[in-house]
Amino acid sequence: MLAGIMLVAVTVRSVSWRIQGLHDASSFLDLGSAIARGDWATYFANGRAHQPVYAFLMAPKFALDLDLAAYTFVLHTLIACGTIYLIYSIARHLFGVAAGLLAALLLSTNLMVALWFPWITGDTPFHFFFALFVHAAVRAWERQTAATLIWFAGAALLCGLTRPEGFFVVTAGGSILLFRMLARRVAVLTAIMLILAALAAGAATLIVTLSVSRPIREAFFSNVHVAYPLYVSSRSVANSPEEEYDTYQYDDVIVERAERQPGFVSGNYALAMEGLRFIRDNPLTWTRMYAVRLVAIVFPSVFSPSWSVRNRVYSFTLAFEAATRSFSGTPPGGAGGGTGDDCGCGT
Repeated sequence: MLAGIMLVAVTVRSVSWRIQGLHDASSFLDLGSAIARGDWATYFANGRAHQPVYAFLMAPKFALDLDLAAYTFVLHTLIACGTIYLIYSIARHLFGVAAGLLAALLLSTNLMVALWFPWITGDTPFHFFFALFVHAAVRAWERQTAATLIWFAGAALLCGLTRPEGFFVVTAGGSILLFRMLARRVAVLTAIMLILAALAAGAATLIVTLSVSRPIREAFFSNVHVAYPLYVSSRSVANSPEEEYDTYQYDDVIVERAERQPGFVSGNYALAMEGLRFIRDNPLTWTRMYAVRLVAIVFPSVFSPSWSVRNRVYSFTLAFEAATRSFSGTPPGGAGGGTGDDCGCGT
């Protein structure tokens, strides 16, 4: 049964691939090529555009001189099947075989997940490593042994190094696990206070370190995964996909102005400082903007119909219709059809 569900998943993702074609990201490929060349300085540089795990998975393509499309398709297929198995395993362990199969089926037919299958981005591997983290977290929640805790820590690291937001998931998951371990030894309120104190101490240590050490401060704020969120979160919330796209672009004026100043560090550092200045001068405004942006992420149709899940599913349905026409020999531009790009599937 599970093998059949995986076959469905591969079929759905293959159709997505045929509709959209391969969407490559040169920055991921550049990092993968750097690994194959043994250029670890580029791979671990602060200014790298992405987290390192997915780029590492792309390295064999360059080391063995493989076809990019074929390698990516096989890699993403293996990752997708691994993700489905992990979701099945988690749900079966918690709720039984039927729930496991249902969870695997829902993931295998999820069009939003299939949408990103042909893209060389961190989305597809992040699904896998996030599922791996949840799998490890469930085991560690049930039994806090050396093996389960090491497995949990390893999965957490991989999750965080696949996409930056993985570290927020890891922090939340680690705090909950720590609470369970402490609550067995001390009162519940005491356990909560100890965790909050540990988080506050960690934040204070980071702030003090950044304040007193210039090399660490410059390296930290030059990291794109630190600088970019600080800068973007200080921009006004957009009301359309086009405005949102513009918001997420680097502001060349800010960087160029910083380059003319003595002591210029990097473009990322300049953007981070711009964001921090806005937060310092407008803390309440920044908090409101950030809250609204979170609402836009969780409930995207509040701001634009083209961000809504309903619109995405509708667009993908049109894309599948176009694919069916292409398989049957009917031109995709026939009545009621259109290409995948016309449906917005490539955006």
